[in-house]
Amino acid sequence: MNDDWLSTDYGQARAAKAEQTRDALTQSDLRIAEGWEKARSIITTSDGVIYFDALADLAIGARQADLGHVPAAFLTNPHFTPYNYATSIDRLGDVEVMPQATRAQIRNLAREVATRFCRELTLNSYTVLDLPQLAGLAQVNDDLTGTALCQLGSHPTALEATECFWLAATLPVACRPTGHRSRWTTSPSCLCTSHRSTAHPEAAGPPAARCSHGLRGNRRP
Repeated sequence: MNDDWLSTDYGQARAAKAEQTRDALTQSDLRIAEGWEKARSIITTSDGVIYFDALADLAIGARQADLGHVPAAFLTNPHFTPYNYATSIDRLGDVEVMPQATRAQIRNLAREVATRFCRELTLNSYTVLDLPQLAGLAQVNDDLTGTALCQLGSHPTALEATECFWLAATLPVACRPTGHRSRWTTSPSCLCTSHRSTAHPEAAGPPAARCSHGLRGNRRP
């Protein structure tokens, strides 16, 4: 281990830099898109003394009159990751009194998340974002997993074999009936509109046949 990490002077310098970075973040107007980009740049160039969590805390600490503008401005920035969204959603869940304007923006955020991160939400072995939590926070009845799957089906990008496997694991959960109805609010056939497995590029026939053929051929041995 580098001795600098054990140095008191080094630790004090890092702490001072972190404090300066936090002060710089407070100068970012998070009600507008430019403010989020400025804050993101501050964090990415901070040499790891501060992380997105601090920015999320700052955003949620905004006055209630301003909080309605914060999610909309955040949503306009294309550089934030699913982790950043998950952190922001957790922080929003801590708001005791949610202004209606903010709730409306969270609804937009929920639907955008399901489409923007459709691959991350459906083709991973781990939970990237807690979609039921997000739907509850937004107070919507939307099946966000179904939205993500349908968005995935609209992409022309071929799936790798591993992605097909995790998609096959996601589908039974998404299609699981609740009472006498499926969780799907739209037909699962939307998933099969354009995808073709790279493991079966020769697959032909109607879209549903191509989809099921690709999934069958990519189970683990």
